[in-house]
Amino acid sequence: MAKKSWHISKKMKMLLQPILSLFELNIMHRIPTGSILKKLNPAIIIDVGVASGTDFLINNYPDSYYYLVEPNPRYHSFIRNRLLAKVQGELLPVGAGPANTELHLYDAKKASSFLFRDWDKFKDADKILVPVKTLDDLLPKITANNQESGELILLKIDTEGFELGVLKGSQNLISNKRLRWIIVETRLKGIDTYNASELISSLLAMGFECDSVINIGDKPYGVNYLDILFRRTKDL
Repeated sequence: MAKKSWHISKKMKMLLQPILSLFELNIMHRIPTGSILKKLNPAIIIDVGVASGTDFLINNYPDSYYYLVEPNPRYHSFIRNRLLAKVQGELLPVGAGPANTELHLYDAKKASSFLFRDWDKFKDADKILVPVKTLDDLLPKITANNQESGELILLKIDTEGFELGVLKGSQNLISNKRLRWIIVETRLKGIDTYNASELISSLLAMGFECDSVINIGDKPYGVNYLDILFRRTKDL
């Protein structure tokens, strides 16, 4: 999902973060994301968990073709009318997961997730039943085409703790040699679906190694999540 964040000097961090947290804002470390991403050349981007858009992708890859996977109907009009006016692509108005099913999505306005959190902002969350598909079934033309040559693919996953479930439903896509990069929001706290080492180990077993951290989300008492770029280093 889209994040609100501020970039500030380190000396102000300890003073301001408790105040910003009252408004559900995070401090982000200043990382040269653009210089990291400009080294990549994806022609196809699969963005799982779009919300109001992934700026670091659209800004760096305006000419790529986007598959925008977003189950929350509250964002669908914005994606169709605003995001797809900026880039070529299509909206896939479903969730991505380990199996084809239906799941309840908890929409807390400032965050939405298949996982209910015992947080204040989830107390009044709307509960919406939405369809969920594996990426392998959602994108059969891509997952079935395992030619080594062709348009290169980048997969981004930001699903508020459901990232490992998305990967489990993407085995054909993962084995596609044209999938060169995966960017995953890796949650370090606030979820009980996986731990960071499990996610990283799973990607390593799939042939992807950690390349760079492109975002760090802080809370008052430590790092909340990392957005990590993984690069293919071997084939399954």
